[in-house]
Amino acid sequence: PPSRAMYIGDRPETDVAPPRSIGMRTVHYKGAHGRYAVTPGSAPADHEVELLTDLKPILRDQYGLPL
Repeated sequence: PPSRAMYIGDRPETDVAPPRSIGMRTVHYKGAHGRYAVTPGSAPADHEVELLTDLKPILRDQYGLPL
């Protein structure tokens, strides 16, 4: 089910609201050098990361995955 999936993207307008609307967790990947900043009115992501390796502690500590 969507609630057990996580969508990672660098464009908040297209990579946050659509997956959240079906119940997925979302991650705004900010490693694109700030090229795609959050725009006013865009849905906030569940998490924001600068590096993809920053996901490891999130997945372990908040979602209980054994990493």
